[in-house]
Amino acid sequence: MPRTCTICSHPQRAAIEASIAGGTSNRSIALQFGMSHMAVQRHAVEHIAQEIKQSQAAKEEAQGLDVVKQLKTVNSVTLAILKEARDEKSNTMALLAIDRVMKQLELQAKLLGDINEAQEDQSPYDLRTFLAKCTIEELAIIQPVIDAVAAREREKKIIPMRRTG
Repeated sequence: MPRTCTICSHPQRAAIEASIAGGTSNRSIALQFGMSHMAVQRHAVEHIAQEIKQSQAAKEEAQGLDVVKQLKTVNSVTLAILKEARDEKSNTMALLAIDRVMKQLELQAKLLGDINEAQEDQSPYDLRTFLAKCTIEELAIIQPVIDAVAAREREKKIIPMRRTG
């Protein structure tokens, strides 16, 4: 039958674990609480380390969820700026907002595991990828800007001929 951990069942377990976490030597803890230094060492290795790993994993998960939540908030603000720029027919501001939304979507995809660095090197994140991930509402906001950029590109291609001589 496995040995029961004397520290896990000790009435002052919290104080013992605080001493271990604080870096107090195993021998000092053992003397203070009336147990063997090996019991303190076993508890630190077998029980505290496991709890710390579980706690760290939970903290990392919560932090990851918080980052995604904050990113979604920034996305909604950026989309509002994009809508305002479109309403005011400010193409430059709209293009800047589109660029920001694209970067945010890329970051969000990386955080959620939709894009990894190897995939990014093989297939760059481009406008087609961005548009494929947009919702209908986002596309409706972006469409006039895309039309304006396309019109500007068409104007650039029409170059008047200069007469020489």
